Amino acid sequence: MNRTPRLVGLGVRFAALIAVFYLSLHHWMRDGYWEFSGIWHYGLPLLDPRIPAALLFWLISTAFWILLVLPVALWLAERVPLDTGGRSLVAVVLSIGLGTRGVVGPLVVRALVGAPMVLSSSGSSDAGSWLTHPYAARWLILFTQAWWLLPLLIVALWLCGSQSARQPRTLRTIRGLLALYALQQPLDAPYLLTAGGPHGATQNLALLAFQEGFGRQEFGYASVLGVLLCVAALPLAWQLRGGLPGPKLSESPLTSTCRPAWHTLAALFLLPVVLAGLRRPGAVSVPPAAWVAALVSAGLAMAGGVWTAFQSATLSALPGRNSGSIVTAAKYWALLFPPLVLVLPMIRPWGYHTGAVEAAVLFCGMVLFSPHLALGIFTCELQLYRGTPLRAARCGAGITAAWAIWTELGVDVMLSQTRHAWLPLQGWMVWELSTVFRASPLAVPGWPLAWVGGALLAWLALNQILRSSSTSSFADPDRVT
Repeated sequence: MNRTPRLVGLGVRFAALIAVFYLSLHHWMRDGYWEFSGIWHYGLPLLDPRIPAALLFWLISTAFWILLVLPVALWLAERVPLDTGGRSLVAVVLSIGLGTRGVVGPLVVRALVGAPMVLSSSGSSDAGSWLTHPYAARWLILFTQAWWLLPLLIVALWLCGSQSARQPRTLRTIRGLLALYALQQPLDAPYLLTAGGPHGATQNLALLAFQEGFGRQEFGYASVLGVLLCVAALPLAWQLRGGLPGPKLSESPLTSTCRPAWHTLAALFLLPVVLAGLRRPGAVSVPPAAWVAALVSAGLAMAGGVWTAFQSATLSALPGRNSGSIVTAAKYWALLFPPLVLVLPMIRPWGYHTGAVEAAVLFCGMVLFSPHLALGIFTCELQLYRGTPLRAARCGAGITAAWAIWTELGVDVMLSQTRHAWLPLQGWMVWELSTVFRASPLAVPGWPLAWVGGALLAWLALNQILRSSSTSSFADPDRVT
């Protein structure tokens, strides 16, 4: 099998890490010039009073994913039906939740509990949004992220197999991935809901790096945080060096008693959208500009998905070869780099003066070399362990990557500092939300299209994954070349 795409993709990611490390040794000023500061820059996080709050939020998030979300996902993954009707129901239910990734989930939650629509306890004299209370704001952000992360976790656990997913080594790996996600979690929900407040309670390290690099133009300090997040991924990469869960996986049982659980889950996924829509009737209009931006985003997403699927196929045999080696650990480590590491070297030369060409190049670069590559690769590997034919595994990985790109908000937030024709749909919505006062967040045009597009791509991916994995027998991944 051709190894060139794998080597190119991983090489670019390591080159980005080297570039960010170089940037981290410098200090930028507001007027544009910069000076060499040296390695002492890495001592700044010890003096930053916002870091302890961000680490506390990381611990709370990790406990939430591991102690609450993971057991629920395990329980549901063991009850995924394999018949045609049940599989279709599961794909629809999970795609409803997966469609809220990015800007849609935070917008709906803001419409539910944010100003000017206020929910307060009865008899309270101080009417205030729940987002102004530190503890409530944390739980709302975790709920917003769990809305799409729970379905994704269900699919991953189902691909692992009911018995294999409960093995100690597999559980350690899954918990490690959840802890790393909590550390590197995207800035979308905190940025759109609370901007890291109140009083820094919902500040995470990605949002802190974004505010430093793009708010205060301290790209050196932002790069320091990006490199430290990469270093934090090293222990998990070393654990993953032995490969993903083993080949002897049991099929999920076909049960009829689980149907009510999936109907209930669908109702829970839809309830916030319905309630928020009732609060703001008629907020479903989409102007022509949003349609154009959506079509451009869809084209780029599908192109990136095809490339990701191709790279996923080349990496599919990774766990079975050089198992346990430092080289394998380095490959997994490169896949776990946070988005900031890949975007900082691309953003810095342009700053905020991004025209259509620069925006298109930046977006394509993030598509080709972003962490969505890791998501596509993991999806492909798990399907091959499940016994899915290589061609079907490529297709499932490609559509999964396309869904992730469509719902990505990190690069959209960075591009939305200025408005231009190539701004993706979700970035266009962020721009509208931050520059135009509206009675409700759901009055921002385009959010139904963003949600439907994300749900449709998720449904296509889930339908492909569930159908191909449930109808195939196990094939040794070492021989799938």
